[in-house]
Amino acid sequence: MIMVPSIDSTSAFNHTASIRCIVRACLLIGLIFYSFILESFGESLNDKAFYTYESKFYITQSDRSEAFSKEIGLYMDMMNHEYRRRLTGFKNKLKMKFHVRIYKKKSTYHEFTGDSHSSGIFMSSKRLLCSYRRGRPKARLLGILRHEGFHQFMYTHIARTSPPWINEGFAEHFEYAVQEKNGFNLNIVPRGHVMTLKKAMKNNSLIPLSELLIMGTDEWNNNLGNRSLSLLQYAQSWSVVHFLLYGSNGNNKSYLDKYLRAISQGKKCDEAFEHAFGRKFDTLNQDWILYVKELIN
Repeated sequence: MIMVPSIDSTSAFNHTASIRCIVRACLLIGLIFYSFILESFGESLNDKAFYTYESKFYITQSDRSEAFSKEIGLYMDMMNHEYRRRLTGFKNKLKMKFHVRIYKKKSTYHEFTGDSHSSGIFMSSKRLLCSYRRGRPKARLLGILRHEGFHQFMYTHIARTSPPWINEGFAEHFEYAVQEKNGFNLNIVPRGHVMTLKKAMKNNSLIPLSELLIMGTDEWNNNLGNRSLSLLQYAQSWSVVHFLLYGSNGNNKSYLDKYLRAISQGKKCDEAFEHAFGRKFDTLNQDWILYVKELIN
């Protein structure tokens, strides 16, 4: 006689139902995770309208054409090389590629970013560099990409949080850089910044350097509502970085390197300030003022 084990149909049904619930939960979790990853890079599940080009360092999207996405992607690869060449101590291995998205229309860009005033932005929460093409010369777009691209590089390779003067001052240098045979020339003096500095010097309204170098992001952003003060912040930040890169025959660059190293180690504004400049600040401050006077004259 063959013995066949009895099976409780209710138990079997419950067991099968449990397995189905687990499978469904796993699928749901997987879908949520997948959606989160896409969103982190500024993508959505409805990106069929974008032309995507993947280069060495970037994933570039545009709603214009495949050729345009490729052109921008290769250009940003070239800029990434320039960022790394200028900041040789911060060549961290890239764990994931940078993401860039260029819209055709300004209105679509503003709708996506939620920023109705900017012409380009690095959205750190998405690690996404975003801008638009229509209504301005191509050279202007590339300048914005160089500027915002540096913010993206700074965030990824140096510090998630950095003092505005160093972040914006360096970004301004890349924005106004001129491409030459062997790379980019950053030793360019923008006329707009010179005029702003000249006016502030005449009116005795320069932001004290000791205040600028420890200014936080909130104060910086609050000042953007005042056009004159906003222009001065950018001009002065550019001038300080220019002074540290090229002043005193390049001998000031060691201070800049120490400062960047300090913020990469997580030091706060005032701590990085003290670490890099310390007792030398008064002398540097006087030398910077003289340097600015030479620039504007």
